[in-house]
Amino acid sequence: MKRRAHLSLLFLFLPLAAFAAGGAPASGGGSPYARLYAEFTSHPNRLVGSDDLRQCFAALSNELASAGLEPRRQTYASLVQKTGRCELSVGGEPVPGARLLDNGIASWCFPEPLSGPAVYAGDGSLEALEGLDLQGAIAVLDVRHGRAATLPEVFQHGARAAVIVGDGSLSQWDAADLLPRSSALVPCVYLDEEPARAAGLLEADGAKTVAIDAFSRLVDTVGENLWVVLPGEEGWTGNLDTGEVLLLSATLDTYGFTPDYAPDCRKAANAALLADVLCRLSAMPRKRTVVGVFFGSSYAGVEGARHFYHAIALTDRTLYTADLGVRRERLLAERDDVAHLLELAGRDDVLDSSDPDSRTVAQAFKKHLAASVNRLRHPLGALRT
Repeated sequence: MKRRAHLSLLFLFLPLAAFAAGGAPASGGGSPYARLYAEFTSHPNRLVGSDDLRQCFAALSNELASAGLEPRRQTYASLVQKTGRCELSVGGEPVPGARLLDNGIASWCFPEPLSGPAVYAGDGSLEALEGLDLQGAIAVLDVRHGRAATLPEVFQHGARAAVIVGDGSLSQWDAADLLPRSSALVPCVYLDEEPARAAGLLEADGAKTVAIDAFSRLVDTVGENLWVVLPGEEGWTGNLDTGEVLLLSATLDTYGFTPDYAPDCRKAANAALLADVLCRLSAMPRKRTVVGVFFGSSYAGVEGARHFYHAIALTDRTLYTADLGVRRERLLAERDDVAHLLELAGRDDVLDSSDPDSRTVAQAFKKHLAASVNRLRHPLGALRT
């Protein structure tokens, strides 16, 4: 019977003091954790494809190599949102610190600045919007003090754009709820509390005009994962009566609510701690083989992890028996099928056609329509009263 490896996943969320008593380590500390944590946090924004992330991977590779490990790299095509400019002014006066949100596949590419009267809209709820005139306005949403806010209502009330004001207390889950969930651009910028207060946006009543001049685009780049293998005892089997592999992982890059500014010391600590663990394990006898991997792209649903685990899956010949030539033919056939369905979707008579492919497209339309209606039920339900 073919020997198969079983993967056990261990996610590292240990406190910073686990390997460095007394808090954050100083630069040049004596442990791999101390040195790498200092290096990673000196590059707080480690966007995929950036020089900051490359420098962090170089330091990580050197540290692992000094422990006798062989760093290996996996590269893959990726995309990253790049901000060309993001300028915000209130009453003609520039306001520093405005940043574009993650707009998914939609880029900010308006031919001219968006402008309108600034109106403070609280958390964007229907109650907060009661009595406000947002038609053609720039809505100011308040997410300070951990407040959750919603975007759809302000745009349904006629706002041209939104300025989201926060103080660092916005949780990652509330931030994710704020992000647009469509393929169309939702014009929003983020601004910290201090410049927003200085510009009078937290008391905005429509008397001052806000202008947003921004440009962003999706740029092709190369993502990478770095990984090492610590071989175990040859022929050893564990409780599963077969070879076992322990896989340890951490994410090194940063990506978040505002892609260009998403400092993440927790990820830096996790990655530095994993490197320290691997360096220590390399000097210890091991029964199981250990694989340590550092993911380098959080874009599009943690694509670094998806690429790595997909590569592992491709080595399983019980699942993937076809050679590259056969797989290429299958992918080309799938591409042609998708192109055919997209062509049907662009026809005006697709909903009236009875052929199988047209019915497939029609069913997809119905599912998307039903999903859109379901998303609107909650806000529309509040209007019943």
